[in-house]
Amino acid sequence: ASCTGSANQVYRVADKTTPEYYASNIALKNDSESACFSDPDANGKITMIDCAKGAKYNYVIDIRGYIKFINTKTGECIQPENYQNGAHLIEKPCTQLDYQWWSPIAAPGGWRIQNAQTKTCTRAPGLGNIAVTETCQDWAQSVITPVVDPYSGVTYTTDTNGFLNPVIPGTTANVGICTVQVKNTQVIGTVGLDQNGDSKCHFNYNGGDQEQPVGGKNYTVTVLDGTLWQAYKVGDKLPEYAIPAGFVDDTGKIKTVYVCRIKSNKKLNLSQSNTGLLGASGSIYWGEQTNGSSYTKFGWVTDQQTNGNYCNSQAMNQSDNDNYQPSAKEFEILVRRADKAYLLQLSDLKPGGTNAGKNPVLQSLASQKGLYENEKKVTDSSGSNQNGISQNNWKPDTGQYGGPAVLLLGDIVTLKGRVVGGNRNRSAIWKLPEHLAPEDTLLFSVNAERSSSQERPHLEIHSDGTIIPSENNYLYNKWIDLSGIHYSTSSTQLRVADKWNEGDRGFGDDYGMPTAAKVGKNIVLNGVIAVQDRDSGGLFGFQISNNDRGSNLAFLPDGFFPPKQLQFNVSVMMHGNSDLVPGVINISTNGVISIEGNSQSIFFINLSGITYEQ
Repeated sequence: ASCTGSANQVYRVADKTTPEYYASNIALKNDSESACFSDPDANGKITMIDCAKGAKYNYVIDIRGYIKFINTKTGECIQPENYQNGAHLIEKPCTQLDYQWWSPIAAPGGWRIQNAQTKTCTRAPGLGNIAVTETCQDWAQSVITPVVDPYSGVTYTTDTNGFLNPVIPGTTANVGICTVQVKNTQVIGTVGLDQNGDSKCHFNYNGGDQEQPVGGKNYTVTVLDGTLWQAYKVGDKLPEYAIPAGFVDDTGKIKTVYVCRIKSNKKLNLSQSNTGLLGASGSIYWGEQTNGSSYTKFGWVTDQQTNGNYCNSQAMNQSDNDNYQPSAKEFEILVRRADKAYLLQLSDLKPGGTNAGKNPVLQSLASQKGLYENEKKVTDSSGSNQNGISQNNWKPDTGQYGGPAVLLLGDIVTLKGRVVGGNRNRSAIWKLPEHLAPEDTLLFSVNAERSSSQERPHLEIHSDGTIIPSENNYLYNKWIDLSGIHYSTSSTQLRVADKWNEGDRGFGDDYGMPTAAKVGKNIVLNGVIAVQDRDSGGLFGFQISNNDRGSNLAFLPDGFFPPKQLQFNVSVMMHGNSDLVPGVINISTNGVISIEGNSQSIFFINLSGITYEQ
């Protein structure tokens, strides 16, 4: 045929710069939608799905620095369906046509992937929708992150009552992260409960403070997995592993938004509609801050913002009576851990280049060095300080079971090992490092040496890491096994049914509210559910009637549902008896936690110790 210069007439000579293949086995994830590219459907189209079911890819880099993504299951390559703006993303058998080559454009947190032929970029339009290619824009839906751990990142929910509490250590208030849509914008704010108990997202946009109800198009964060908070100062370059979360129209130009958090140390003298935080025992109201405690606010930051890369949050420009202005110039940005990502150095993509295709654990750790080294110290359970220290003559078991040891999976803490000996009085048996302690006091049923007439003992783990038997300590000179204790240092509060309360109020120690935490496929539940009218009715003033058998207790947030119905033995208190006795609950595939049908007269249910995999 006559030479026309078309792609099917272009040949390349094979030499040392021949395209190089990397068996990376990466997932391609969009963090703002918490979704990954799927394997192709029957028509070859690629859908945004839960990353647990996402496709895995290897890739090739050619001499131009272009990339071709090859599905490890199908062996086919990603390409646009046609030249149109908004064309679906599909898979086809791999060829040398430019239709299947992509030019990655660096962005904090990942790439904007532009097709070499059509010059359009990939976009993730939302969970369950087909991925598309369209005009390239700097917004979060266009940033695709190659990850070695598809679970790493952020999980969102529209549940109006469920949100994670990732506050700065030492600050008060139970608040979380929310995303809110306003005009041509999706920004980040602080979610908390108003005086009516409704969840509101409080945010700063267009120079002013605003609020919107949570739900619908407004989301809250329920899981942070494989993430860190990295210190940042205005003027610095945004971290390369920052996690995209939204977008903002800044003077006519769309820009990607990232999550930031600020610690404020002074009280705020603001109106009821603004942001000061009041509250104790888990109840947060948005009004004047009167106790002077420090608290956490969440907001948003963009790259190359018009007036500087500030953390835009509620009341960022307000001052109190002491003329104190909350800092928006020094804050923290949410980033993915380097070992969870697969980040190419795009300045040297040619085959054989010094940086081509290397895992960031080996090559790009400099920006996280201090943070990551600190986290590695936490994860390493070989040292005695990591595992805690003995208390009151209790000693680590030197036999086959060994002494207490801490195992970590992200934020999930698992204990194992035994202690022996101890004092006769009810006193602490062990103390964990405070950074590994739970958020609130938790109660666990454990195994111990005891007579046949004695019930299984229970241990309390307090927020300072102290472990104390909940009953009179009749176990001195015997052994207590810590195996089976699981909890999280950062979790999402559960929504409970109307007649039940979050946490145990008015009965000795105030046990923590019911919560859930997730790392990868692993789920752990903790906390106590008790009846609402317990105080007014006396200690045993309420019981479940026959009509309440199988009644709902609480509801798991999106992303936590089990793959099949599960049943667990738990510790409960019954009408007329202050002892903890065995009970049974069910967790259904729609996330409902309910009492097993043959249990009656229960007014106190302990969820701590429940774990399962999705």
